[in-house]
Amino acid sequence: MTYASFRRRASWRPLTLSTTLIAAAALAACGGGGGSDDSTTGGGGTTTSAVALSGTASKGLMANADVKVHPVAADGSVDLTTTLASTTTDAEGRYSLSFDATVSRPYVVRVSAKADGSTTHLDEVTGTAQPLPAGFSMRSVITPSQAGTVTTSASITPFSEMVVAAAERAGGGISAGNTAQAVSTVSQLLGFDPTAVSARPVGSAQSEDEKKMAVMLAAVSQMASGGQLGCGDGDAGARTRCVVEALSASASTSSLKLASGSGGAAVDVSGALSSALGTVLTTPKLSGSVPGSLLAGVIANLGCKDSGCTPAAAGGSGGSDPTATAIAAARLLFNEIRSDWGAMFSRGGASLSGGAVNIQAWQFRSAMEGIEVPVDMLVKDTGTMLMGVDLYNDLMAGRSTQTTRSRGGDGQGGPVAGACGLFTATDLSTRATGTADARVVGCRAVYRSSRSFTQNAIVTTEWVHGFTLEPQADGSFTYVSRARQRVSSCDYSSGACTVTANTVLQPQLEASAGRLVPTLDTPLGTIRGFTLAGDLPGGVGKGSDTLGSHHHAIALTGSISTAADGLSATSQSDTYAVSGTLKAYSDASTEIGTLTLRSGQLAMSTLTAGGAPVGTLADLNLLWTTPGAEFEGTFKLKDVVLTRSGESWLPTFGQLSGALRTTRDGVSTEFLKATLEARISGAGSYDEREADSAGNRFGVDLTLTGTVTAPQRPVLEFTLGTTMHSDQESPDAVSFQYRTLVGGTPRMVVSGTATPGSEGSDARFMLREATSKLSLGWTGQPSSAELKAGDTLIGRIDASTRMLTFTDGSFVSLDIGL
Repeated sequence: MTYASFRRRASWRPLTLSTTLIAAAALAACGGGGGSDDSTTGGGGTTTSAVALSGTASKGLMANADVKVHPVAADGSVDLTTTLASTTTDAEGRYSLSFDATVSRPYVVRVSAKADGSTTHLDEVTGTAQPLPAGFSMRSVITPSQAGTVTTSASITPFSEMVVAAAERAGGGISAGNTAQAVSTVSQLLGFDPTAVSARPVGSAQSEDEKKMAVMLAAVSQMASGGQLGCGDGDAGARTRCVVEALSASASTSSLKLASGSGGAAVDVSGALSSALGTVLTTPKLSGSVPGSLLAGVIANLGCKDSGCTPAAAGGSGGSDPTATAIAAARLLFNEIRSDWGAMFSRGGASLSGGAVNIQAWQFRSAMEGIEVPVDMLVKDTGTMLMGVDLYNDLMAGRSTQTTRSRGGDGQGGPVAGACGLFTATDLSTRATGTADARVVGCRAVYRSSRSFTQNAIVTTEWVHGFTLEPQADGSFTYVSRARQRVSSCDYSSGACTVTANTVLQPQLEASAGRLVPTLDTPLGTIRGFTLAGDLPGGVGKGSDTLGSHHHAIALTGSISTAADGLSATSQSDTYAVSGTLKAYSDASTEIGTLTLRSGQLAMSTLTAGGAPVGTLADLNLLWTTPGAEFEGTFKLKDVVLTRSGESWLPTFGQLSGALRTTRDGVSTEFLKATLEARISGAGSYDEREADSAGNRFGVDLTLTGTVTAPQRPVLEFTLGTTMHSDQESPDAVSFQYRTLVGGTPRMVVSGTATPGSEGSDARFMLREATSKLSLGWTGQPSSAELKAGDTLIGRIDASTRMLTFTDGSFVSLDIGL
């Protein structure tokens, strides 16, 4: 299996990118206002609200629990001695009640377990109703922003409890300002407002925010089940209470980082929650059909460090007319946002003339286009030649009588990663029979293969680097190499395979040549090190039938060791620590890129000596440079899995992390720091010989996190996640988050999700700006979309004219030049 087929399937056209960017700009522009309820103005200057409140209490769904509304005392503490309204949750955790309130004052909604032990919650890990102990409680908060009759909702979960606890610990306690900041901070962490999103089980969650909430609640249960955060004592109910209280104690208004204690007693709550979330997302029973990419933002936020954990300040309370405040803020801020985006980007993204980031990105793309970091070549060519040397030495030393050796394959024409044989002469026409006539080693490193089936045979076509190695008197091996297309046919009945074609792909060129010098522990013994110097043929492009380069020059040194790989008590694998360079050329003399391996390790095979998969295939510190750009960072491949066909071993985790820079006139400009992670799921049940379908597919979760910089402009921090299956034309979901930072201080936080439609349903989009509680959602490809502050409509965007018209009749242009 190759990634090429996946990339072809992943070419989902973005759903109106310009509309998304317009919407994001609108949200950012409107920061600073908005309420969180659906209100009917009372008029006459009254400051009281008649609140009709409903919602759900869930850890998971809490049945037969007490729900009470309490005012906040003058010192900012919750006045538990005064109850404004009370009720009991039903079997699904739902509640509803009414009370009178004062505008702009926060009120705490508290759910608690009954003292008689009759309160239960639907535990996500076990799927059963479990009793909660007396003393278990969680809280949420509402702040009526307008007078009159107010109909609103509040979910009560461990995450709304974090909101209340964070406000409570801030100076002045649960004030309107502290509450707004607490809601904003936790919303920035999670990508949704936990006080406003309905809590539902993962199987019945509808919106993307509800799905995220459901998975996060499952992660809390996972922590309780595993006894995390020091909560390993007592029964399930006691552990659940302990975890919820630990989450509550970890939240603050001033940081996205969840932590409690200090010094040696410090507890990394963010790390524990992230680990539990990872477990849930890889356990279908717990995550259901929720794509992992929806949680990419929260995983990135839980991993924040230092200043990256600083939340953006929440918007203002909205004054006497929050709608007017939001509209005024939009007009005030939009010019600044338009300036930022216009300076950072340009329409079309393909111009050197406009946009600071575009200028850098276009220079980088122009320099790097068509070039892939040739780590694959280092692994395959070096590993294959070393395998050939081992084959020769094993025969000559009497350790083996074999004259052929390969990695992978099924003996019936199945694809191999590399293969070698011993021959009598350099034309490789006659196979050697023993030590007396074994004079030459012939090898092939396979870069791509495909199979077809006739009535009588399996036909395999391979794109390879072929090697002819000749042993020298000093123990070294000279080699010549060519890129070839090799076709073989294997008979069904006899299993005999015949090479029917072995076409040279660069017939106009002389064969590449070089020398491999192995360091042996004894004469004709085990390889413990090597140097490799010379040329290699042009590289075979991923998913391509053509060569992507003219030739390569290699200078590599390595040391080989056998060590426990951690897969079992006795499992071992061979790895080689490497350093050196590999230069790529577009013609005989024009250098187009240099890969410098500063340090790192490569596995010599996907399997250990005992046949088990290796733990890590590659872990490299590298620098890739071209005349106009460079990438510096690390590259990792690990967690190898055998596909259902039994033919392919695949790494299911890959990570590329580092910095992209452009270079001009000797000046290097860094414009992107990022980490790209790819996780493959379902590889063990996937058969690449069969057509992709709902019953035969693999999934890929991609997450990209990083920062974009440009001279004299705000820094953009971003996270992008997407999930796709190999049998689909569209991703299951796409999520993103970006923050703008001015002088190191976050100014706004925009997040969004896009879910393509399936049969009978339209695609869905949702965008939010956390500091102002503004949101924009639409389904399908509408001509307009509604902009809301909380639940209050404040404007509509016309996608065709790029105009935002507010509910007071005023408007602004959203044409920001993208």
